[in-house]
Amino acid sequence: LEEIAAGAQGAVYRAYDPEGGQIIAIKVLHPTLSGDRTYIERFRREASLAASIDHPNVVKIFEVGQDGDRYFMALEFLPESLAGIIERVGQLRIEGAARYGVQITDGLAAAHALGIVHRDVKPQNILVSGNGLVKLADFGIGKMQREGQYQAPRTSSFIGTHSYMAPELLLINHTSRAADVFAAGVVVYILLSGMPPYQGSNDR
Repeated sequence: LEEIAAGAQGAVYRAYDPEGGQIIAIKVLHPTLSGDRTYIERFRREASLAASIDHPNVVKIFEVGQDGDRYFMALEFLPESLAGIIERVGQLRIEGAARYGVQITDGLAAAHALGIVHRDVKPQNILVSGNGLVKLADFGIGKMQREGQYQAPRTSSFIGTHSYMAPELLLINHTSRAADVFAAGVVVYILLSGMPPYQGSNDR
């Protein structure tokens, strides 16, 4: 029906599913990345991780497929993100921030119970329904934890969004369930204050 979001890695469309009789979202990997195994794996991992979590605060994945050189996933449609609400409304009252915060952490708890670490919790990846139901989305850089923690490769680059990263991520590129909780705390802080807790001239 229409394109509702676009980025370097692909686009998201609002679509009508004639079989289910409902509005859905279709996320499509950019054709220029169809030959890049790293991006294809990340795209498939996002769908696999999200689909394995059956919880009202995690976005539902209906289908994952490939049409020629186009990789796509069909998921439930939600009208806006928490980032859009923050941009439109600004600071929230305590009750509103708490309502969103509880749902975010409930969704994370369901993921963590399965050993899944999201690794990129931020307002842009938190979708909101018309009645205020919050759902975690975009598990593209998520990881399955093994033996209680995940150690990312030690490189000079970081995958994620610096403003929401726990200190151990920035210092030694180490993540765990606790890093997701830290990021959720930053989101709630922004909901209450209208600004991130840490601001500086560089990422560290």
